[in-house]
Amino acid sequence: MDDMLCDISAFRYHRIPPQVLAIMPDLPDSADDPRREHLCEHPLVTHFLATPLHVLAQGSCGRKGDRIVRHVWNGERPFGSVRQTEFGLDIASPLFTLLTLASSVSNERLIMCMYEMCGTFAVCKIASQVKSALEQAYGDRWGDARLGWENVKDASGNPTDLWKRPPLIELSELAEYVDKIRGLRGAKSFTRAAKCVTGVAASPLEVQASMLFGLSRLRGGEGLRLTNNVEIRMTRSARLISGLDRRYADILLANKDGSRECLVECQGKAIHGSIESKISDSDRTTALQAMGYPVVLMTYGQLVDSDAFRVVMELIMSYLDVPLKDKTPRQQELERRLREEIFIDWAGI
Repeated sequence: MDDMLCDISAFRYHRIPPQVLAIMPDLPDSADDPRREHLCEHPLVTHFLATPLHVLAQGSCGRKGDRIVRHVWNGERPFGSVRQTEFGLDIASPLFTLLTLASSVSNERLIMCMYEMCGTFAVCKIASQVKSALEQAYGDRWGDARLGWENVKDASGNPTDLWKRPPLIELSELAEYVDKIRGLRGAKSFTRAAKCVTGVAASPLEVQASMLFGLSRLRGGEGLRLTNNVEIRMTRSARLISGLDRRYADILLANKDGSRECLVECQGKAIHGSIESKISDSDRTTALQAMGYPVVLMTYGQLVDSDAFRVVMELIMSYLDVPLKDKTPRQQELERRLREEIFIDWAGI
């Protein structure tokens, strides 16, 4: 393509594991496909990017179509905004992808995308046809770690839509980017969202929990102080229980002066569903409690059900020694809207 892939199309591209990209056929040459009809039927598009494709057209007229949407970008782009893929396809860098998304999605969805790109996970659904091609190329170990990407299996050993991978964006890079994009389209929304990212998350469940706990009550959350992926060094007694020297807690909640803390461990089925995982989680939880940390094991069901969530909130606030204030009708409506935004099919973002 002559134009650069951007917006949601670029975000979806950055989600594709390298073992999948490695088996994709070459893209049709634009000279032989001026109307992009063959491109839009390519498996990369039909199974992953979807149509319409969003591209950045610098200095030319934007045009919407059934299959291609061109976004006009006049003026300079931030340094390092474009990357070239192995297909000869230009694509927005992860940071520039988020900036181009900022003008087309809600701020809550932008926060979710930021958490994923800054996190150690990606969500990518593998269609049956693509899975068959992967099995032909790699055998039944197609989901094993390649270039840092590894598929997460469920309790039965079946592949899921969740992948483990290194962060695409460091948190420091996200913060620095805010200063580089001042005055550019989407910068205000980008900055507002970036301020809400509290750390490195390892799953959509951790993101959903972080947003419900951490966003202010004016945005539908609880307004709690929190940190993600906190390193905790085990005491001798805790090491004897867990067999670990250190533990990374999913979420650390604290009261305003930091005198009381509570750990939240997110119990997703894909990662914590097996018997072995439950035993390991139990050992770690007991070890942390032996060190004086209150630990709350949070499931998707407890998060998504607003009544169950209030019960868990009462428990957490008792650990933090802070009374749980009732929400006003307006705040309750804001929470309902936030829940509509974040409790979706994450693969469909």
